[in-house]
Amino acid sequence: MVDQERAIMLRRTEWWLFRQALPKFIAKQGFRSHTLARMFPFLFFVDVVTAEEPLEDFLGADWRVTLAFSVLLSTALWLFVTRIGRRPPPPVPTWLAVILVSAYFLAAPLAATVYAAARPEEFQSGDLTGIVIVELVILAVAFGVANISTRYGLVALFMHALRHVAGDLRNSFGLLGHALPAVLFLTAFLFFTSDIWGLTQHLSRWRLGFLFVLFAAVIVLAIRARLREELDNLQTSMSTPELERACHGTPLEPVAAELAPLAQVTRLQRAEVRNILLVLASRQLIRATVVGVGVFLFFGLLGLITITSPTARSWIGAAPRDLLPGISVETVKVSALLAGFSVMYFAVSSMTDGEYRQRYFNSVLKEISRVLAVRAVYLKLRETTPGPAADDADVSAPPAPEPRSPDVLSA
Repeated sequence: MVDQERAIMLRRTEWWLFRQALPKFIAKQGFRSHTLARMFPFLFFVDVVTAEEPLEDFLGADWRVTLAFSVLLSTALWLFVTRIGRRPPPPVPTWLAVILVSAYFLAAPLAATVYAAARPEEFQSGDLTGIVIVELVILAVAFGVANISTRYGLVALFMHALRHVAGDLRNSFGLLGHALPAVLFLTAFLFFTSDIWGLTQHLSRWRLGFLFVLFAAVIVLAIRARLREELDNLQTSMSTPELERACHGTPLEPVAAELAPLAQVTRLQRAEVRNILLVLASRQLIRATVVGVGVFLFFGLLGLITITSPTARSWIGAAPRDLLPGISVETVKVSALLAGFSVMYFAVSSMTDGEYRQRYFNSVLKEISRVLAVRAVYLKLRETTPGPAADDADVSAPPAPEPRSPDVLSA
């Protein structure tokens, strides 16, 4: 394999890892080589929004037109640099990176300066300095957030989560059919106790929201503890045939048979473990949320049928407040609280209970195992010394198209 073919294969494999929401698996992820091109469409959007007032004056339109203009241009820029999402953005040369970053930080302040010079009657002494300082602070914060988000692939993680939402919704009846009976068995009796109704009567929306955050934190901590145990097992049980099969349908498929016998699954670094934790936590939370929505609707319907106004008054010590005809605010709060308990219970039990684990968690572990195998072959390809150059005709031939494959971490 010549150096050009090897570089193309590495680049496409890194894009494959990025699309699985695992950018931290990319070796030597640099700012110019992997980050700047992906984050620049967002930076462009921030620049346009920051310079909103001068642009409105220049375009002769209100803020809605300016916002739509910035969204369209940012989207077009992203489609261009990613070839409509099918190819990785190219590395950015040093000189171009300096120009892009400088333009990002200078465009909005320069636009404000020009606008102040053209409309001096609208500015008082010191106004321009304050505006420029505020704009630079906003641009710096946005730059840092974009850098961290891009390095951890939060946008790819969001898109990955949306695909899982669609899959879980398609399978929602099967999921709810298996999960609801056990969950309702544990929570249904609480719905008819006066204590929980009295508790939610004095529970504000903020406190209820903090409870949901607490439930999510428990789920993440449970996933983290379980993930460490599972990774130790996965990293020591990879055979050569498994490594080769894992590369089917990926950009590494042409070299899998050659490199799999030489590849070895190495221990993950902390950043890579955090990346897997993000993906796995989002996967478990989304699936558990589908169950939680089912529980919430069930208890809402149950309250509509069984909890009359006198009954609710005797439990909460006051007249219930109607949110909708027949549905009180207290019914919604109790249903939401029990749904939160159900989400936490299902997410944790799906990793520990034998039947739930077999049905919901083992498939996710198999997908993680595949990603670890692809990473091992990818790292071995990086270590491989390029072969001699091919004939001119071979070098000029276009590279083989990248094999298409479904998302690895999909339901």
